[in-house]
Order: sequence, then structure tokens, then C-alpha cells
Amino acid sequence: MNLLAHRSLPESTRPWYTRRVEEFLKGLHTESFSRLAAERVSG
Repeated sequence: MNLLAHRSLPESTRPWYTRRVEEFLKGLHTESFSRLAAERVSG
């Protein structure tokens, strides 16, 4: 299921969110996403 659709985000804004998440994940480099603390993700 598409999380953005499930959260009722307008279809026109979904590409923006997708790009931001992709940029965030690229910025992690070798750090594992599963090891991130909630504070770091929020920051």
C-alpha cells in the first residue's frame, strides 16, 4: 500500500515528499536506517 495515499496526502504533493525521503536516505551514507534514533529522524 502506498503510505502517502494511505495518509490521504493529495496526489499533487506526493512527489515532493518522495524526493525529500530519497534525499534523506542518500544523506545517511552507510548508516543503517533501522538504527536511527527518532530524535535524529525528527531533526
